[in-house]
Amino acid sequence: MYYLQSQIIPCTPCTCTSLSLSLSLSVSLSLFFHSLDPYVKLYLFHNNQRIAKKKTHVKKHTTNPVFNESFVFDVPFSEGLQNLSLVFFLLGYDKLYKNKVIGKLEIGSKSEAAKHWHEVEASPRRQIAEWHKLKE
Repeated sequence: MYYLQSQIIPCTPCTCTSLSLSLSLSVSLSLFFHSLDPYVKLYLFHNNQRIAKKKTHVKKHTTNPVFNESFVFDVPFSEGLQNLSLVFFLLGYDKLYKNKVIGKLEIGSKSEAAKHWHEVEASPRRQIAEWHKLKE
């Protein structure tokens, strides 16, 4: 079972041009994944179209990676957060499994993590952190 903690800091609705994201991810991988070098890919979607992507650093030779990285996404000026969503992929890399998906999480107004997203929408410039279970 893998969990991801995302800390999202939105800008104020009237001047929204960026979305800050602090990513804290603590994972314990099974022995099956002992040789994978894990990393996370993040995608920002607007109306179901990908508008941005980011990637964490690869954590080499570990089955217990910890990611503490921050990302800033530019978002459409006139849009609030209601039409945006973030998708996280926990991936592993080695010679046998190039970019193997280990887990996935979507955070947005129409996702399973909608409660977290609505808290973010209601609290401009306030950091909102929550742990989420990744889907395998």
